Amino acid sequence: GMRLDYSQETTLLGTGGALRLALPLISSEIFLALNGDSFCEVDFKAVWAWHQAHQASATLVLTHKTDTTRYGQVSISASGVIDGFVEKGNKAGAGWVNAGIYMLNTELVRAIPAGQVVSLEQDVFPGWVGHGLFGYPSQGRFLDIGTPESYARAEALFAGDRNT
Repeated sequence: GMRLDYSQETTLLGTGGALRLALPLISSEIFLALNGDSFCEVDFKAVWAWHQAHQASATLVLTHKTDTTRYGQVSISASGVIDGFVEKGNKAGAGWVNAGIYMLNTELVRAIPAGQVVSLEQDVFPGWVGHGLFGYPSQGRFLDIGTPESYARAEALFAGDRNT
């Protein structure tokens, strides 16, 4: 019963540009977007409830890492408001990182310039600070498959090795 629609880039547009390109296929005012190169255990109903309760324009699922150097950091207030980002490699140590799962209001995506190369993480999200951008802290497992080592851990996880 699920219908799938595809938006295909003819030229690379970045994460934000690709999302803007897909906007005509999105039929609701709030939607879920996920990065395809990571996995994070999260309760999607809880993310939806968080987004609604905070009257957020955008909610980023966050996960806590003991070393954020590879990912960058997301700074959040006690109430969950995102108040800043630190780029990859600029700050070591523990902190919250972007898990690549987003609950977004379409009005924000409409503001992304059409047909341009735009990064959600570098260009869009920092500009949304102070405009209803919230972080949902997840306690679930997180895997990014951006390195051969983390790809091997993902293979083990999905093959049934629950110790990964």
